[in-house]
Amino acid sequence: MCDGRFLHFAPALLALAVAGLAQDSTPKPYHDARQTPLSYNGPGRDDPEPKDVREVRIAYFGPPDPSDEAGGQLWLGASLAIEEANRQGGYRGLPFRLVPAWDRNPWAGGVAKLARVVYEDKVWAVIGGIDGATTHLAEQVVAKAQLTLVNPAATDRSIHTASIPWMFSCAPGDRLLAAALSQKLRERGGRFGLVSAIDHDSRAFTAQLKLAFVRDRLSPVLHLEWPGGTEDPARIARELEAAAPEAIVVVADVRDSAALLEAIRGAGFAGLLLSGPRIARVDPDPRLDGVVYPALGDIPSAFQAKFLARYGSPPDYTAAHAYDAANIVIAAIRAGGLNRPRIRDAVRALSPAHGVTGVIEWDEQGQNRRTVSLRVLSAVPRPAEAESGVRPEPEASRAVSPEVRQRIDLAPDLYLRQIGNGAYVIGHVFPFLSNSLLVEMADGTFVLAGTPCTPEATQKVLDWIARQFGERKIVAIDTGYHVDNLGGNRALLNAGIAVYGSDLTVKLLKERGEQTRLTTLKLIGGKDSPTYAFHATMEFVPPDRVFPIQDGLKLSFGREDVRVFYPGPSQAPDKVAVYFPARKLLFGSCMILAGDRPGNTTEADMEQWPVSIRRLKQFPVDVVVPGHGERLDPGLIQHTLDLIEKK
Repeated sequence: MCDGRFLHFAPALLALAVAGLAQDSTPKPYHDARQTPLSYNGPGRDDPEPKDVREVRIAYFGPPDPSDEAGGQLWLGASLAIEEANRQGGYRGLPFRLVPAWDRNPWAGGVAKLARVVYEDKVWAVIGGIDGATTHLAEQVVAKAQLTLVNPAATDRSIHTASIPWMFSCAPGDRLLAAALSQKLRERGGRFGLVSAIDHDSRAFTAQLKLAFVRDRLSPVLHLEWPGGTEDPARIARELEAAAPEAIVVVADVRDSAALLEAIRGAGFAGLLLSGPRIARVDPDPRLDGVVYPALGDIPSAFQAKFLARYGSPPDYTAAHAYDAANIVIAAIRAGGLNRPRIRDAVRALSPAHGVTGVIEWDEQGQNRRTVSLRVLSAVPRPAEAESGVRPEPEASRAVSPEVRQRIDLAPDLYLRQIGNGAYVIGHVFPFLSNSLLVEMADGTFVLAGTPCTPEATQKVLDWIARQFGERKIVAIDTGYHVDNLGGNRALLNAGIAVYGSDLTVKLLKERGEQTRLTTLKLIGGKDSPTYAFHATMEFVPPDRVFPIQDGLKLSFGREDVRVFYPGPSQAPDKVAVYFPARKLLFGSCMILAGDRPGNTTEADMEQWPVSIRRLKQFPVDVVVPGHGERLDPGLIQHTLDLIEKK
């Protein structure tokens, strides 16, 4: 039975803790190992590969049963990666094989079986476990065996406090996840309550959440510990109601979280509900609509499609993380060879890796430091898509935000900023920052609005798409005839990608291309510019799919459209905007300004430009992407008007 204990934060202790945090910048009289990258300095790297290997074995610490509620999806995700790797030739012609080690009692039979597999079956790495507690068990085995362990989805920060250099975790840790929830509560303000279960992962997450509360100077009006399971959630809901909180945080496994959240809603609570990351595994339920939680990563539609095609059911985030974990191990074995220390080194060197869940970048202790964003549960129906078999994501999951989720560096001068599921702003510094936009549509096609400035940079983006999503259809749209609108066309056409552009763009490219080249060379600073040679010799390549600019263009991909709209002359005669209605996302190209001055106005129509910009106000927008600059907010439309009307 729940004893209903109230675990209050003592104000005096809170004040002392905050005072202590204020002194974090002072020198500490001890060594903080957490700030030192872990390394293995022992022997073994020079050992030759064994000659008698017929298959490359990778241990898997988890239930090899797809129907297992806790670990079935992890097994399927890892197995899918192994199957794909073997179709690609395995390791130098040798097949990869997952070797499971598990027992219904992981603390006794399970860990004993893992030790047997590690020492007798000649495995080269371990994937597992299925949660924080079982990952700790696997950690004890690999620490002694000196064997790489890649943990797919456990978020327990304490996994990485023993300074074991063989440990890596694909999911962001509880510290980052808890900080996102705490920040949400701080921004919202008001009274809030906390309910936490007593299982290992709930306790670990709650510990980090309390630390985040201290950093943010927050204190719940009450904290209830809940055993979960058969304990009546309605009783907890009534105790919470008596404290009159305006927001409630629930930390438990997916089943208990759902039961308690539903009970709280059933008791009439109308405030903000927040939960830990495991709630993301819950089936859609209208009673849970609006629950806010920290997301561990994305599940791209391409991965959903192949998982659904292979297994007949959609994946959850644990399957996607296990798929990433297996691919990291596979890539490390291919890079390091059949040598345990070199495999460990290769796993470390792969960071930042680009998995289906997002960027995987190890911190000093080997845990993913990927930026965490908050998501909202939604039970929007998801009918099957006839063409691809993919269940479309709920409308909320296609939303975009000016807040960048993560940055993906492809080269020193080329990077992507993720602004939503499948939505990326491409930044190419050549020599000034120029933006283009990459968006995954409902049917899995990628639409590229504008291009990076060069074929080489554009090819890097195409290579990244292939690595991240596999073979995909891509459609490109030139937004003008300047180099920062279509400089990558040669790479696109060489790859067989359809490139759309207006008839006016084709005409101006032919008539003014050389004159614009001279203008560009002057703008970049002449021969002293590191990009002078490219601009002086670049090939002007027109689009191969031409549309009348006055008519614009509408393209449909599954049940999602993209519109190309010509509002009239602006920064140049032929600039067009590209609008994604389902996302409320507008790519304004160079007609939208993000700086403090209009920039290149050599061909600008200063009288018509503000008229054209006002025509863009017809589009509901959450994000506006300019041709240059970092800002992405809807206020850029008015900002552009203010700048050009002052000139």
